[in-house]
Amino acid sequence: MRALVTTNACPAIRRGQAYLLRAVVLWGVGLLTAARPQSLPAAEASFAPRELAPGVLTVVPAQPQDGETVSGPRPLFEIARGWDDLAWQPTFSPESQTLKSLAELATFRRPIWQLEFSYKPMRTVAVQLRDPLTGETKPTLVWYLVYKVRNTGQQLRPVGKPDDWGHATFQTEHVQHGIRFFPQFVLQSLDFQQSYRDQILPAAVAQIQQAEDRNTRLLDSVEISKTNLPVSRDDADHSVWGVATWAQVDPRTDFLTVQIQGLSNAYEWDDPAKPARDGQAWAPGRSFRYKTLQLNFWRPGDTARQEQDKVRNGVPFVEASAEQQRLHALYGVSSHGDYLWKFLAWPPQPVAMTKAAAPKR
Repeated sequence: MRALVTTNACPAIRRGQAYLLRAVVLWGVGLLTAARPQSLPAAEASFAPRELAPGVLTVVPAQPQDGETVSGPRPLFEIARGWDDLAWQPTFSPESQTLKSLAELATFRRPIWQLEFSYKPMRTVAVQLRDPLTGETKPTLVWYLVYKVRNTGQQLRPVGKPDDWGHATFQTEHVQHGIRFFPQFVLQSLDFQQSYRDQILPAAVAQIQQAEDRNTRLLDSVEISKTNLPVSRDDADHSVWGVATWAQVDPRTDFLTVQIQGLSNAYEWDDPAKPARDGQAWAPGRSFRYKTLQLNFWRPGDTARQEQDKVRNGVPFVEASAEQQRLHALYGVSSHGDYLWKFLAWPPQPVAMTKAAAPKR
């Protein structure tokens, strides 16, 4: 470059040399700038989840019960009630060891697990959704529940050990393993005896994601069922966030619950009064009840500007004793509370209202 810049050159040549030198310098600066990582805006550079204020999340701890690992003694219905010619008197063995006697007092044991469930208050948002019947896109009110599930390692397994006489005695031991969460959410409008299963609404989830926390991915009920939940510890949190959504909920709804099945594998069952053989299924009247989490909510408001109404946790409290009893009957509870565990047939049906239980308006 020294050969280009000479003091004896005419002014036009000197100006041309200066332009050329400036172009070379700018070209070099451009190369350095391109190689340097660009800084992102503050909103995009931060990927930390939004820190929630105390009390925003309601945490339902995982507390499986020892009694949920066993059922009985009770009849093994297909044998004890399904066969009429099993009774006989053995000669060299006790009658208690015959098939009929054993089937009359059968004990059923199974491992039990349960997930921790945390949730934010129920909210509503207006979303542009396509009407499946008309194809028209219009603003639709969507009810949604943002939640978090965590595997805390609360799994129980019955283990048999022989006693001094060779009889098996059972105790439960804690085990830890991964779990899949296959959720089923049912929103129940207690006012009008209507039930709504959660819906997969991608447009709503995207809008809710921006409103709640765009740095925490919210999974719908299908996506979260594909996710394995390893055991979380103090130094490794493997919790997963999800969202349940409902559209076309009756706008007059003031009292509601959300029933959640899939947080535990505990169940109960009842056998029919009489056996029924059809060659394929014995005891076709058997009914199962699954451990279900019930969340209680209420919404003071009306059908106007519903997206501005605040949905509150729990059962509303009123001073009048008779009215409070009606509300407890409506929710199927005996006292106040944000949530409770029940064993329910699935899908659950709203509590049948009588005149005494119907809410006053």
